[in-house]
Amino acid sequence: MGNTSTHRADPPVSEHPFTDVGISRRQFLELSAATGAALSLPGNATAEADAAAFDTRYRYVQRHTPAAHAVPTAIDLTDATGIAAVGAIDPDARTTTDPAPAAFAALTTEQAVAVADLPTAADLHFAPGGNPFWRLGYYPLGTFPDPGRCVDYLDIEEVAAGFDRLAERHDRMRTFGIGPSVGKYNYLSDRRDPRDVMVVELAEDIDGEHPLVTDRDPIQDHLWYIAPLGYAEDEAPVTSIDGTAFDGTVAGTVGGDVAVGTLELGDGTIQIIGSLLPPANQGDLHPFGMLDYAATYLGHLVTTNALFAQQVHEVDDEEVLHVGRGGN
Repeated sequence: MGNTSTHRADPPVSEHPFTDVGISRRQFLELSAATGAALSLPGNATAEADAAAFDTRYRYVQRHTPAAHAVPTAIDLTDATGIAAVGAIDPDARTTTDPAPAAFAALTTEQAVAVADLPTAADLHFAPGGNPFWRLGYYPLGTFPDPGRCVDYLDIEEVAAGFDRLAERHDRMRTFGIGPSVGKYNYLSDRRDPRDVMVVELAEDIDGEHPLVTDRDPIQDHLWYIAPLGYAEDEAPVTSIDGTAFDGTVAGTVGGDVAVGTLELGDGTIQIIGSLLPPANQGDLHPFGMLDYAATYLGHLVTTNALFAQQVHEVDDEEVLHVGRGGN
């Protein structure tokens, strides 16, 4: 069966808080990754920093990094008049008034306390990453700004939050987790630093209003499963029609060509479904075997709609699922 290896998983990182500091061990690992070698363990505070406007994470970072260390800080302001006051403390601060007054600045301990003392300062948050306002849920520069407009390298939490935001705005995109990674070794805490693995799915360009894809989930875009039929992802055969020559209604495209659609001919309609069930291929590696069929849920759905059929699923004489357009 080839080479095998055994990996001993590290014990899960505890979510229980360290004593008296209000952050968990997992949060400490996240903060230490974002601050590099500047962050010290609980009980080793290097700076006296506290203010009512500091949230728990920000208070910990300010107190456990050297006083002269500049901490990336997102600042919620109650009024736009506070923008000038923040700028007087840090002339390099970035500010926004849309959708609400806010500022971003890299603040030393002394500067952070001075900002927190401003009458218009509501909350201060630790905000590593490229987009200065992502921690506040503001994206005036775009979800992922141009490199020239970034304040630093992207932060892993920022990337996850950005993808989630994009998925909320675009129904062709979906994010989900598949469990923790092995993680890098964190020499400060003397253990591995696992992180949740995020998967981002992006669907092809599909017209969700076309009758052939009635009842389709927005993220579905494959008519058949590629790997179980023995094909590599970039070598999957697709039957399609030149999009510039197609004179019908388009339901879905692949590479600009029409893979699913309809053509009117006289009193009839030609339903086009490209590559619903291509022949299996044994030319590529398939160590987990092959399936005798591999149509996806979308493939079944498109076929159902092409036949003007419908599928009704009942449990105890109660309808629990109804898909397909039916009709004739």
